[in-house]
Amino acid sequence: MADTLNFKSRTGILSCTPEDFSEFISDLRNLKQFMTVEYVNDLKIERENVSFNVSPLGNVRMWLSEKNPARSIIFSGIALGSNNFRLLFGIDQNEEKRAAVNVVLDAEISPILQMMVSGPVKKFLEILVSEMEKFTGWSNPYQQIQSP
Repeated sequence: MADTLNFKSRTGILSCTPEDFSEFISDLRNLKQFMTVEYVNDLKIERENVSFNVSPLGNVRMWLSEKNPARSIIFSGIALGSNNFRLLFGIDQNEEKRAAVNVVLDAEISPILQMMVSGPVKKFLEILVSEMEKFTGWSNPYQQIQSP
């Protein structure tokens, strides 16, 4: 029987408004801006769904499931063939009207896999938030930011 585990990132302060972040991250093609090649390969990405392989966790499929502009974006997915998860981007605004974002991953994971995935998931969330904090191209549509 799988238990639901909850992993939460720290809150990152981004160089954009909550509205810009919400619009940008709703297009899953933009998510690749924050994924490091070190951990992600075999990336197949479209506007509302994505699949990729995460070392050492295996294949992941994810799709947009809920959008509350400037409040939250939720992606649902399946990892390791049968483990359901939900990736929630919680969006707030700081005093400078910049997006304050935290990422929560809720995952149904069997007790056997919990020890194996906890470290990589925590590291993934930290990398994701760190890369979002460094990013400055929030107002660019996908077509202008993809690599040649």
